[in-house]
Amino acid sequence: MNGEIFHGSGAILVDTGKRAAALSRPRERKSLEDRIRQQAAELEAVQGRIGAAEAAEETLNRQLGERSQQAAEAE
Repeated sequence: MNGEIFHGSGAILVDTGKRAAALSRPRERKSLEDRIRQQAAELEAVQGRIGAAEAAEETLNRQLGERSQQAAEAE
């Protein structure tokens, strides 16, 4: 064995040290592309939730500021 790595998923990686590892199996490449698309969709969903949370925070801070100002004026 010369730099081989065996994974439980069936993937075998060989590092000859001469070039970067390439995805030689179409099935492996498709699987990784599918995972990338799935992760990108999840990232987009999380970013949407973060944007909504930031907008809600701004609204709450504005309301809090207005109420604080009203309380100060009432004193």
